[in-house]
Amino acid sequence: QTRAVIISLNLYNGNYNYYCVSQFLIEFTPGGSLVPSATNKIMSLDLYEPADMVRVNTILLRYVPEFLTYLGALAYALNFLYKTYRIRKVTKSFRPLLRDAWNVVDLMMLFMLGITIFLRVSFWLSPERNNFDPFISDRYQEMSGLASQYNYIFTFDAMTVLVLVVKALKYFALQKDLMLLQKTLVQAISDLMTFIAILVFLFFGFIIMGYNIFGMQAAGFKSITDTLGTLFLILLGEFDYEEMRAVHETW
Repeated sequence: QTRAVIISLNLYNGNYNYYCVSQFLIEFTPGGSLVPSATNKIMSLDLYEPADMVRVNTILLRYVPEFLTYLGALAYALNFLYKTYRIRKVTKSFRPLLRDAWNVVDLMMLFMLGITIFLRVSFWLSPERNNFDPFISDRYQEMSGLASQYNYIFTFDAMTVLVLVVKALKYFALQKDLMLLQKTLVQAISDLMTFIAILVFLFFGFIIMGYNIFGMQAAGFKSITDTLGTLFLILLGEFDYEEMRAVHETW
């Protein structure tokens, strides 16, 4: 009557000073199939460590860019607050601020920057990180929570960069041909959104179909998320035909 077997372990690479939290999951389905999966979360417990501050290469490549980013974020926030103050002073309202789409992008940018900085500081101050001792051998130290928190930092970093790329579209107006592209996108945005909505709706139908047909046996379809990734790769021409044929040749 076993539903699943979970094996969890912590690994350490001394050359790079990184930990790896590995978890192996073997699920027993009601139909009698075995569905194996594995997750590996990489992280470094050293963040803003005084011992690293004496190394010139570490300071130049790691700490200087990061602290410059914090200073830039602070200047960005102060500039936005000043702009908000000026709009409020002239118009006696905050509504004109939100009517400009680029101001909304600025708000999103500041929000994402705030989350990334908060996550970094929270990870640095985390009691689990500060109290971790790799030389304790009489008990297992669970690190999955720390690993998830560490990975969230870089997930929000990626989302921040995405917002920054959108913000860069504003400066297309500085060049004539790029400004033409910007105006074309603005005029076509409603049609593009309709097309994207229909595409997502149709694609989701294929996700449900692939998950229902192959999900019990094919590893690439074992969850909705995995099926989405597998079908997206199929759109790009990369797929494991033999894996699907082994489940059902016709489908």
